[in-house]
Amino acid sequence: MALIFHDVIAEEAVIGVWKIEEDEKEVLSQHPHLAEIVKNYSRPERRMEKLSAYLLLYSLQADAQLLIGHNPDGKPLLDGWHISVSDTRGFVAVVLSKTNSVGIDIEFISNRVDRIAKRFIRPDEMADNTMKRLLTWSVKEAVYKYCSEEHLDYFDMRLHPFDLSQNGIIEVDNLKNNTTLRVRYIVTSDYVLAYL
Repeated sequence: MALIFHDVIAEEAVIGVWKIEEDEKEVLSQHPHLAEIVKNYSRPERRMEKLSAYLLLYSLQADAQLLIGHNPDGKPLLDGWHISVSDTRGFVAVVLSKTNSVGIDIEFISNRVDRIAKRFIRPDEMADNTMKRLLTWSVKEAVYKYCSEEHLDYFDMRLHPFDLSQNGIIEVDNLKNNTTLRVRYIVTSDYVLAYL
């Protein structure tokens, strides 16, 4: 089992992060019904990301028969739950809530965001180093998922100024509907995680 982070974040809401360490054959021998889920993915890494999302879901819910569906936009659906799923190199994250919409994003620590920063950082946002840019990306991805019906563009979201720490809350303006969201974040040596 590779559950490395688990937290109850609100009444009837839970979050988890899974470190991908399992072997595909091992997982499918324990959960043969998942073979159908991953059969169309050609890359072994992508199959393991999908399988690990299920391992994480099953560890959070103690029900190894749950299946994730998707709406026409690709948003994950789970009967009786609001769900958001994210994966990055070596990790998968899931947030579930019985009562509220959710959004999550996990990003492996790297400088790849530096090359594309102008595509997602507004001129009125402060992201003056790689970690702040990576966290800005992750927060906007989580908000995008949370507000999926609105089909937000990166520039429809504006992060309030924030000081980087190991964990905290970043306020984000949804400029399409003139609301402000509070996004929680965690920074580790391997990944950044943003969720609401």
